[in-house]
Parts: sequence; structure tokens; C-alpha cells
Amino acid sequence: MRRSDELRTPAGGGRRRRPDSDAESAAEVQLLERRHARRNARRSGPDSDCGFELALSCDFRVIAANARFVMPEAKVGLIPGSGGCSRLVHYVGLGRAKELVMLSRNVSADDAKAMGLATEVAPEGEAVAGALELAEELSAFAPLALGMAKIVLNTCTDVDHETGRRLERLGQSVLKTTSDHAEGASAFLERRTPDWQGR
Repeated sequence: MRRSDELRTPAGGGRRRRPDSDAESAAEVQLLERRHARRNARRSGPDSDCGFELALSCDFRVIAANARFVMPEAKVGLIPGSGGCSRLVHYVGLGRAKELVMLSRNVSADDAKAMGLATEVAPEGEAVAGALELAEELSAFAPLALGMAKIVLNTCTDVDHETGRRLERLGQSVLKTTSDHAEGASAFLERRTPDWQGR
């Protein structure tokens, strides 16, 4: 993501100023990660600075075949902020994260997919179309279930296995009381497309 004086809001509406500090930037990226809605990033061309960190905070990443990821902060006496180090470790493991952060190595699109940094690699110029296609695929599923899955999965990266299993049971108990669960079960038995209401 190239630098600019403005950033588009996560919801896609309007423009606002670039964050004034690293702390403000980190807070905005964390807010994006914690939103219940699914977030897709699409990337074409080189991606460095906060763009990489922003992509890591998304649930899915569709990148073009010519995309490159790099964390160049070590070249200017810094480290990746806004969750760049901590999220990267979760995705690629400690050893590979050290390689990417401390050696500032470029990651090609194919390598990014192999590492788990990209969900899909689209032909050059078709990343947006690929992201929209993935979003359409997600829209076929119950939104409350996807939101709950996101909460539980994200939380499970920081808790022990027993706590994770308890969260799963709690989330399942909540979802079983929803109208969407009843609709999904009925649609399955009636062999029709469910009409999700998000409640």
C-alpha cells in the first residue's frame, strides 16, 4: 500500500486523515481486526509499511500474481508496528517471521499463499474481482455464525486448549437460540437456499 495523506475508512465511505502516531495507527488496525464483519483485503503490486500490517488484520487476503509483501522497517532503524510482528508470528511461525522482519525479504504472491499470508492469488489486475467473488461466497453462510466463528478463532490464538473448547461450546449455545439457526436447519431439510436475517 503506497503512502498517501489520506486513508479510506474500513467501511469504504469518505476519506479521513492519516493517523498521527504509531499508537493511533495500531489502534485503528486492531479495531478492524476485531470487527464482527468479515474483512477481505485485496492487493496488487508492492505492499510495505502499514499496508502489510493492515492486510494481516483482515480475515482473508486476495492478492494479484504481481503482488509483493515486504516489511522494510529494519532498513530505517524500526520494527513493524500496528501488530505486524505479533500477527506475523501467528501466520508463519517464529522462524519465518524473523526472516521476513529482520532480513526485510520480499515475499512473492505464490510464496505468500504457501505461507498462509494470502487466501488466493488472482491474475494480475483481477484482485478486486477475486475479493468480490470471495465475499459473494461468504454471503451464502449465516452471518451470525461467521461472526461467532471469527471471535472464537481469533481468541483461540491466545488461550489454552480447554478455554478454547469452552468458548466453542458457549458460542454454539448462543447460536442455537438464533432465528438463523432455525432457518438454516429448515432450509437444509427442505433443500432450499436459506434466507438469513442476522438474528
